[in-house]
Amino acid sequence: MIYLIIYLSIGLIYSLGALLNNYFFKMEGLSVNKVSIGNFVLGLIVGSFIWPFMAYSHVNSYFNPSFQPEVFSIKKNDLIEAMSVLDVERKEIVYDPLNAVQQVPFGHLNNTWEEFKDSYSPSILWSFKSEYKDYSRVVIKEGYAKLDDDGSINTYFIHQNYSKPIK
Repeated sequence: MIYLIIYLSIGLIYSLGALLNNYFFKMEGLSVNKVSIGNFVLGLIVGSFIWPFMAYSHVNSYFNPSFQPEVFSIKKNDLIEAMSVLDVERKEIVYDPLNAVQQVPFGHLNNTWEEFKDSYSPSILWSFKSEYKDYSRVVIKEGYAKLDDDGSINTYFIHQNYSKPIK
């Protein structure tokens, strides 16, 4: 019987600490009216019984944090070659032997290319190939980017988007 009292006491203390931590530090903007006393007591009772699983979960999340996928961005080392718009259009003409696509730059993406070209009126574009890790694969995006006056990259056109598994 003494072991049960010790087990439940440890669970009660652990659950109280976890609930207070969540209440004061993690639930920003939540008013006191939305937290009921009944839910708090229920959390203490249930937590008193299952505290070893809660402790394991906390320790496991500390040592094995959840995966945060990288956000797509073009970095300076992703840039390959500076080209004029005419050079890009000559290089990217699609030659389809079945004539399913007109012989225009970027084929089916030509309308998007024309909008990009007209909206930003770039004179020099940089080709890029960017790779970043997603959950179970490496995503590769290729295209053309316009460098701003300060050297940052805010406008780009992606014409290839594919992935390969992480090795």
